[in-house]
Amino acid sequence: MDLSVLLPYISIAIAIATFFIGRLASSNTAGKETGSLKTDVKYIKESIERIEQRSTDDINRLEGRADEISAQINSLVGIASAADSTANCAHQRIDEHLTREHDMHIAMRK
Repeated sequence: MDLSVLLPYISIAIAIATFFIGRLASSNTAGKETGSLKTDVKYIKESIERIEQRSTDDINRLEGRADEISAQINSLVGIASAADSTANCAHQRIDEHLTREHDMHIAMRK
């Protein structure tokens, strides 16, 4: 066979081979991109879950601290009420003493 007869067939074979090789390369690139996107989505999802867990832990810790502070405030209210009652009794005894012993009349305190 003559080279001029074989040349078109060789050109067509090279064109078909090039087409399929390009198609495979494109398919591999698309697969890599898809895998990369899946990995990125997985990382983002895991990051969001970590952030949610930290937020939940922080909220629980703050709620516990708020309960502690509330209990301390309630305790202080009781102590302040007892101190006020004791002070009122002391003022009453002082007023009675001044009236009885020194004849001083003091307006009653509330």
